[in-house]
Amino acid sequence: MHSNATTAARRRTRARRIHVLAPVVIALVTSAAIALTAGAVAAQGTAPQFGNIQESATGTSVTVTASVNPEGADTTYLANYGTTPSYGSSTPSQDAGSGTSFVTVTVTISGLSANAAYDVQLALTNAAGTTAGPNMTVSTTAPTPSTVPPPTTPVVSTPSPTTPTPTKPTTAATSSQHLDRVGFPRAGMPYQALGGVACVSSADCFAVGSGGAALVYVGKKLPSSTQLIAHRTGTSWSIMASPRLAQSALNGITCASATDCMAVGRVGNPNTAALAEHWNGRGWTTQKIPAPVSDDNSVVLFGVACASASECFAVGGGDLGTSDAFPIILRWNGVAWAAIAPATAPRTSFFNAVSCLDATDCYAVGDSKSGLLIEHWNGRGWAASGASGVAYGPALELNGISCRSAAMCWAVGTAGSGGPLLLRMSGGRWHVVSGASFLGGGLQSVACASTRDCWAVGSNGTNAAGRGAGQTAVAENFNGTEWLAAGTAKASAAVTYFTAVACPTAACVAVGGEGSDTVEAGLVETAP
Repeated sequence: MHSNATTAARRRTRARRIHVLAPVVIALVTSAAIALTAGAVAAQGTAPQFGNIQESATGTSVTVTASVNPEGADTTYLANYGTTPSYGSSTPSQDAGSGTSFVTVTVTISGLSANAAYDVQLALTNAAGTTAGPNMTVSTTAPTPSTVPPPTTPVVSTPSPTTPTPTKPTTAATSSQHLDRVGFPRAGMPYQALGGVACVSSADCFAVGSGGAALVYVGKKLPSSTQLIAHRTGTSWSIMASPRLAQSALNGITCASATDCMAVGRVGNPNTAALAEHWNGRGWTTQKIPAPVSDDNSVVLFGVACASASECFAVGGGDLGTSDAFPIILRWNGVAWAAIAPATAPRTSFFNAVSCLDATDCYAVGDSKSGLLIEHWNGRGWAASGASGVAYGPALELNGISCRSAAMCWAVGTAGSGGPLLLRMSGGRWHVVSGASFLGGGLQSVACASTRDCWAVGSNGTNAAGRGAGQTAVAENFNGTEWLAAGTAKASAAVTYFTAVACPTAACVAVGGEGSDTVEAGLVETAP
């Protein structure tokens, strides 16, 4: 979660054209053979491999089509399915042959309940072992009532020319959930932008960003902006006293308790340095952090997460906006920050967000020259974590991540078309979520109040400069079964956008900005 007004990298997300993801069918592409499942039979030869996997759903059935390689041995395939990742049911085995090249196989699962979510997994077996495909969560559709017209007497007539009726555009399915506008103090600032939010409870939240007398666009200087920290007590927001660092902005924040919060960002322009601030319940203090090696010291921190008071990670990048951009991870041990090596060595990559379940289970996400950047911390070091169902490319990026439990990890971002991208952790791997109903636009942040109440926020309708009339804040809500477009407050400004969301309870809080070419204010909306 980071401010929309910090770097060109941030503006890049908001500048893309917006398209709506296909709501039912999405290709799941694996870039390498999937590892053998536990208990696979050890034997000479090679276990069968998966290539592309694609699934689709109707009212009471799911069809999965995949390309598979038998690897020269007689191979059979089936589908495991059920309403949980434990499955519980399987289709009869079918023959995939014994060739050495990829062939297409299809499995249809019938007799399912309409308008329900199912976990589905293909499995291939030959003499060398069994290869399990990724878990795919797919939702069947609601039944469509059929009507039979009453019999009519045929009438013969001479047809007359008619004008074709235009096809109406498809709109996203909507949720009953919605966000309502909350007042936010201007404090005499013509320009405000909020980039991060964290809540200890529904009545105790912190929002961070930047503010000052000058708007910040791509390529413009930051002559008078300074970090902005606001505090919500009860239902009211107020600007907090904090170190007044010129040309500074805060992009992310996390709170372990009401007396222990960490916020990160950048200070300086055009050569920026990483910035970290700590809240001890009485005041904010600037922390000393190392300056990672950088050709021009253009270092920015975008996200922060803490597993405990003595175990935090802050992530970001250096040399942003150049072909030499590189990822940065800093680790807090309760006393000081220290740089720690990420698994990603190639340049032209950086991290946008991080989330921790505990001290041995954290995920960081971002952008790389090949597309998505996902890494996992196991308590000893960071390692690359792949995603199934993603056609990797430079236009992909992940902006936000939230892991509430091992079974409730979501990552959001922008797809290659400029539309939304949503991943979910399942079975130790990330998978693209299909069947979601989005309004369009890139997603910037995600948070969950429970396994049946998650929110993802962002914006759509940008122009080439990263801003423009018609840019609108968007929100999506997950009800435990599917993602649906949620309502937001009616925009009164030419530009509205969300950058971050926090969900201490069902009363989730989304922050961002709203305004025009001459003025911009912090935007806060909450779920009732």
